[in-house]
Amino acid sequence: MTSMLRYLSVVILTLLVISSCKIYKFTGASIPPEVRTVSIGNFPNLAPIQAPALSNIFIDKLQDKIVGGTRLKLANANTGDVILSGSIKDYYVNPATISGQEETEQNRLTIVIQVDYVNVIVPEQSFSQSFSDGENFDATQNLTDVEDDLIDIISERIAESIFNKAFVNW
Repeated sequence: MTSMLRYLSVVILTLLVISSCKIYKFTGASIPPEVRTVSIGNFPNLAPIQAPALSNIFIDKLQDKIVGGTRLKLANANTGDVILSGSIKDYYVNPATISGQEETEQNRLTIVIQVDYVNVIVPEQSFSQSFSDGENFDATQNLTDVEDDLIDIISERIAESIFNKAFVNW
C-alpha cells in the first residue's frame, strides 16, 4: 500500500511539474497559455535630438528579448494576442559627474521610450508607461564616437525592463 501511495505521489508531482511548464519558463516569464503571439509595432523617434539608428536597434533588442525569453511567436502589426507599440520620447546628454575644479568628468546619455502594452486576452494586464535608462561616458569622448555602443547598451536594458513589466509582472 505504501509503495502504491509513493508511486501515485510521484505521478501527481510529475504531472504538476509538466503542466506548469506550459505557463512558466526558466526566464521567469508568466504568460497565460492562451497568449501565443506578440506584435511589436514601430517605435518612431519623436525625440528633439535624433539618432537615426535608435528606433531599429531598440525594436531589434525588444524582439530578441521577447522571442528569446518566451514561447511567443511574432505576429503582424496589431494582430498579436499582445501588442507592444509606442515611441521614443527623449534622447539627451547631461553632465553626470563633476570634478573638484567644476569640470565635467562624465556625461550621461539618457533614452526615454513610451510603451503601450495591450494584452488582448487578459486586458487587465495592459499598461502605458515610460521607460528610461542611461549610460555614462567619459566627457573627453565625442558622443558620435561612442553613440552606437551606448544605444546598444541602453536599448538592451530598456527592453529588459519592458519584458519584466509585461511578462514577469515585477
